[in-house]
Amino acid sequence: MKKIFVFGFLIIAIWSCTKPDSPKDHYLAKIMGYDLACSTCILSFPDDSLAVKRLLGTSPNNYYEAVNLNKNDFLIGQLITVKVRKALDTELPLCNCQYAFTNYKSIFVWGFSK
Repeated sequence: MKKIFVFGFLIIAIWSCTKPDSPKDHYLAKIMGYDLACSTCILSFPDDSLAVKRLLGTSPNNYYEAVNLNKNDFLIGQLITVKVRKALDTELPLCNCQYAFTNYKSIFVWGFSK
């Protein structure tokens, strides 16, 4: 009986440690422009727009601001493969809060390949 309780507790503990917004797939993204106030990239997801909308929510023109991609590392029109999730409030750059030039959803990108 104790083994069942221990096993049940372990299952619940492991399940509760997973992050609900963690991404599961790579998406093809296109660099559409830059937010010059923050020096970040504006992305579009031409092939996966519906899947991305479900994951991140809708954003004007299907454009999303990648809070951690520096504009100096990418060219407009460049295609990259990314893993994405919604940006946390603690990850938003200060310039995004003070000088919001765009109303695009903020996303966090990692594991990208050019």
